[in-house]
Formats: sequence, structure tokens, C-alpha cells
Amino acid sequence: TGSLRYNIESLLSVGLGYRSTSHLMFLGGFTVLDRFSIGYAYDMNLSNNRAALGQIHEFHISYDFRDNLFGY
Repeated sequence: TGSLRYNIESLLSVGLGYRSTSHLMFLGGFTVLDRFSIGYAYDMNLSNNRAALGQIHEFHISYDFRDNLFGY
């Protein structure tokens, strides 16, 4: 499993990833408030069993607990 996400001015994120050798993911999200973000992911099944297994849609909500949002 792996993914690459690109943040655009800390407001919008887009990405691409994979799960095992048979799933390709498309990711997207946006920042609602300073620390809250909402996102969506679509997993496309690339295996021969894709008709039986179907596709996956995911929604997520995240919160950033760091004190300094721009520090490390």
C-alpha cells in the first residue's frame, strides 16, 4: 500500500495510490477549518474478479492535533 498526495495552498489535496497489486486509488480532499479536513477516495479494482468484488468509495474526516500547524 502506498499513496502520493499533493496539497494545494493547504486548502485542497489530490492524490493517487495503490493497495496491493490490484487496486488503484484516486484521492481528494479539502480543508474546512484550520484543523478539520474532509476527503474522498475511490478504489478501482484492477483484478479479474472486479465484477464480483466491486469498487470502493471512502469518505474521511480528519483533525490536526499539532500545536504549530506549520512546524515540525
